Amino acid sequence: MRTGGMPVLERQKMPEQPPDARRFNFDEVALGYTDEQAIEEAKRCITCRKPSCIGGCPVEVRIP
Repeated sequence: MRTGGMPVLERQKMPEQPPDARRFNFDEVALGYTDEQAIEEAKRCITCRKPSCIGGCPVEVRIP
């Protein structure tokens, strides 16, 4: 994949409940990002050179 000189930032893994815990409850499996993980995940959008998500957005939100 060409990145145009931009660093390729890997997707952050969302923390999840362990399987042995979620067998006994109906809580959300995905626990959500920490603040640090959310910032790193957002950097992926900010550095994106080809934001295909804009074209797919029904309200055409422009991402800087």
